[in-house]
Amino acid sequence: MLRMIRFACPACGKRLKAGAGSAGKIGWCRGCGEPVRVQALFRTAGAASDPWDADRDAGPSADRAKEPTFLICAIMGAVGLVLVVAVAWSLEWKRRSAAEERANQAVAGWVEAAREPMAHRDWDRAVELLERALKTENATRFGDAPALLLQARQGQADTILEAAEAAVERQDSAQALRLLHAYLASPDATKQAGALLLQKEVKLAASDEKAIALLSRLPDEALASLDRGGTPPGIEGVGHPAVRKMYLRRLLRHLPREQQRRVAAARRARTKQLAEARRARQERERRMARIRGTPVFRELTEFVALVEKQHRGRETSADDRELLNAALAELEVTDPRERDKLVQDEGAGQQVQDRMEERISQKRANVKERFRSYQDFDRADRQLFDRAVDEALDRLLVAIRAA
Repeated sequence: MLRMIRFACPACGKRLKAGAGSAGKIGWCRGCGEPVRVQALFRTAGAASDPWDADRDAGPSADRAKEPTFLICAIMGAVGLVLVVAVAWSLEWKRRSAAEERANQAVAGWVEAAREPMAHRDWDRAVELLERALKTENATRFGDAPALLLQARQGQADTILEAAEAAVERQDSAQALRLLHAYLASPDATKQAGALLLQKEVKLAASDEKAIALLSRLPDEALASLDRGGTPPGIEGVGHPAVRKMYLRRLLRHLPREQQRRVAAARRARTKQLAEARRARQERERRMARIRGTPVFRELTEFVALVEKQHRGRETSADDRELLNAALAELEVTDPRERDKLVQDEGAGQQVQDRMEERISQKRANVKERFRSYQDFDRADRQLFDRAVDEALDRLLVAIRAA
């Protein structure tokens, strides 16, 4: 009888059979299609030409003979696999340890190399070396590299601020503003408050528009003081001496234009003032011409002239006596004998002086009231007439008292 081998597929567990001549060879499982190696454990069976003929059962004795051999093979395979894995892990660990040690040594070398440029304030070179150290692959020990890199980057930022201050000292406002902008944009800037204040002052000193606006607000005395080398109000808020000097230079640059503007403005204002005065004078003359044409104003003028002439001690003519009689009538001198005595006696002028002063105020109110009866004159005409009456009668009072 042909010896048969009975075994199970390690992939799906299907029970398989093969001829003894197939021991150690590779076949295919009819259950899952995976390749399987025919085991060496076998028993006798009926003749068969197909080594994979699994149609006839060899009996329970074959199964019991095969199980110990399979278990031993499985254990040996597992042990071998563990050994292989252990050896591979050990080799990998040694390789990684060696690479890590080399990387850590490289980091230490980069850090040590960065100390020299840092001592000479060569921040760019120091940052380059320290960044290379921190990017070293497989490194686990970085030592002082992070702290030194922060210090170097802060040094880079401080260098930008120092360059900006140097540009301010050179009066280069454009370069100063560019450097200050770069400094404030840096995440490693540690003096942002001072830099912001300096940037604000430089922007003020560099602005033509703000300089012109300040000059336009200054009084003439402040402009004159600035022209003589003084410091105008409004510039005290600039604390940096170099920025203040920059601001003064810009103000002086625009000072002549502001002075010319003010001269032109004053000339225009004077021209406008003269034109307005001329128009007002012409309007006043036009109104006065209309007022002088009124009977009440002519009467007032004649009365003033006659009284002034009488109190100057001049000899009166027949016409003057007639006017004087009219004036005495206005003053309510109604007694004919008293009126004749005052008209004929030139020395009697002193006697009527007191009466005239007493009655002039009544004359003033009477004339003004009569003028208001004219319907063709407006309020402005009445005000002008009142002013003319007051001026004429005031002069008359002065003349009477001085006679």
